[in-house]
Amino acid sequence: MHPIERLRALARADWLDPHTIAVEAADAIGDAARHLGEPTAVSIARRLLAWHSACGPLWFVAGRILSALDPAAAAVDVIEELTADPTLLMLDAALPDGAVPLVVGDASGLAGIAGETGLWLGDGQPTAFGPHPAPTGLVSPASPHQVRAVVERASHVLIGAHALGPDGAAARAPAGVVATAARASDTPTWLVAGLGTAVDASLWNRIRTLLESGGGRPVVQARVDVWWDDTSSQTRGLLDVVDTGAVSFVCGPTGLVRPPEAAAQAAATPTDLLDCAGADAF
Repeated sequence: MHPIERLRALARADWLDPHTIAVEAADAIGDAARHLGEPTAVSIARRLLAWHSACGPLWFVAGRILSALDPAAAAVDVIEELTADPTLLMLDAALPDGAVPLVVGDASGLAGIAGETGLWLGDGQPTAFGPHPAPTGLVSPASPHQVRAVVERASHVLIGAHALGPDGAAARAPAGVVATAARASDTPTWLVAGLGTAVDASLWNRIRTLLESGGGRPVVQARVDVWWDDTSSQTRGLLDVVDTGAVSFVCGPTGLVRPPEAAAQAAATPTDLLDCAGADAF
């Protein structure tokens, strides 16, 4: 695949889970830094951040690579860190024997859990592991009564976080409705937030404002003179804002922690990248 086509596909692939987006982006940015020069790598990173503004791991990747003295080497290091992320192992260890969790959204490994339990709520879009395999899952939009019924069948609710801030998280719809139903039924709710998902307050405020205003991705007009003119690939994955007050724990690389502790692990976002959130991708 031509490098430009690869970037085009990655920019439009809003159905990918945040971990996969981050790994692919790190590889692309590292290749650009190695073969095309650092200015091109910066340009690529900024455009990907505009397309995937609510992807916490992508901000983690961009900040690490672009602030390094050797961006190409930093890209290799960050890919290794993401690949070795122990979040899924921590989640597996934390879930008690016999647990029947309800899976909402996408994070590394959640599709497999959904397939085992048969409980999931989502938009029916494919994940990094293919379409959700659960035969008894519900495809949104589901009514509040349907959501409540599924929540009451579950021992836990697992919500895959795209970004985690001090007072909320971005997650695939219908995560907000599910979290409210879980709180009403006293069902333990865990956010699954892998390496790099936590973002600082300045970035989170921008992401939250963007999502609550109905944004989240650039809206572009098709053009015939440039490579991004294919409107058929301009999908818009819907993300909810989940109040972390409704969340019992966050499962991340260090295991189960309370939401404030998980949010405190966020690295500072480079100020020169902040304006990428919700920006014109071109």
